[in-house]
Amino acid sequence: MNRFLCIILVLFSSFSWSTSTSEIRKNLTYLYGEYEIYESFYYKLTEAILQKDPKTVASMNMYPIRVNSASGTVYIKTEQEFISQFDSIVNKKMMDTVKSQKFEDLFANSTGMHIGLGDIWFTGYCTGTEEGKECDTVIVKVMAYNVK
Repeated sequence: MNRFLCIILVLFSSFSWSTSTSEIRKNLTYLYGEYEIYESFYYKLTEAILQKDPKTVASMNMYPIRVNSASGTVYIKTEQEFISQFDSIVNKKMMDTVKSQKFEDLFANSTGMHIGLGDIWFTGYCTGTEEGKECDTVIVKVMAYNVK
């Protein structure tokens, strides 16, 4: 029995649980019909956060934007309000999470995608106006921040 456990441990210790870029693209295409706008959004958002660019990050949110923290949940109504609270939302822990996140390791489901362990959630919103073709046009926006 001990020998069996040792073999299993050796096999799984060299196994990587991360996916490849092509696998996450395939998953996003399956979930959302395309991957390009989500990948582009991810890189633009993470760059803006790491550059500490509150104006760009604020423009990437769906308002009112939900911000959850230990002190409760607030809904920020405008870009200007978000900019004024940027440093308390995008704190050191959030920055560290964004810095360590890899595109190919993003979590994605039918609700959306998240960076870290749900630190930043974003999703696509259908913006088409023609009946039956509402999702022919999609914009991607951040829908929630979970501040630690």
